Amino acid sequence: AFSSTVRSFVVRATQPVTNSDYRLSHSSGVYTTGNPVTTQIVAPDVSIAKSVTPAAAYPGDAVTYTLTFSNQSAAIAFGVVITDLVPLSVTNLSVSSSGAVISAQNGTGYVWNVEDLAAGQQGVITLSGVLSDPLPAESFSNTASVTADYDDTTGNNNATAELSVLNR
Repeated sequence: AFSSTVRSFVVRATQPVTNSDYRLSHSSGVYTTGNPVTTQIVAPDVSIAKSVTPAAAYPGDAVTYTLTFSNQSAAIAFGVVITDLVPLSVTNLSVSSSGAVISAQNGTGYVWNVEDLAAGQQGVITLSGVLSDPLPAESFSNTASVTADYDDTTGNNNATAELSVLNR
């Protein structure tokens, strides 16, 4: 009598994997090697964009930073983390989000774990605050970053927004 066994497993790899297709020969009852099978590995590609509104403000004015993040690949992105080192001169911050679910890391300021991102999935984090008063006229940059396990396309993992402080 003929019987078969199916085994399923998950492999995380960073390059193409070649394996052999094994088949049971009905005539001899021994395993024979069939054609090689190459599986193309698709890595996640998370990205982030950042903006600030308004781009120029006076001390005491409200400012809003918007972070838009996404998974631009066909693979699920695991271990996604977003970090935003908000300048100390932006006070009374409140945070809201939409899209993919985020959760703040305890005691880390503005660092969030993001749920596993499906292909094409995205989310938005909005940070609203007030510029300290007094504050000298200057411009400062604020950079946010996103990382994910096995994401080796890092050119789109950082985004910077420039804010100019005006004097009255």
